[in-house]
Amino acid sequence: MASYLGKVYYSYDSKYLLELGLRRDGSSLFAPGKRWGFFPSVAAGWNLGNEDFMKNLTFLSSMKLRASYGALGNNNISPYAYQTTINTGGNEQVFGNPNITWEKMKILNAGY
Repeated sequence: MASYLGKVYYSYDSKYLLELGLRRDGSSLFAPGKRWGFFPSVAAGWNLGNEDFMKNLTFLSSMKLRASYGALGNNNISPYAYQTTINTGGNEQVFGNPNITWEKMKILNAGY
């Protein structure tokens, strides 16, 4: 298993927030040519507590709206499931799937 990660954060005037994430994972459980997966993410936020129109609201000290979207990968499979195996003692044959690759899940979140 090998992973490369990168994240970039940007804030404008402590009000508007942006986060970009990139992840590239490699696993020897998959066939050559199918071993690497790319999983990006993005998040945006608005810190309403730093806006001028919120300064006079005494009942609310802080508020932030945030939304994010991203992909995650899963390689939780049997080792080398892409290979066909033969047990010569019992004449048992297991057919591999050379097209098996990363399971990808997409996640969307929003909150305040």
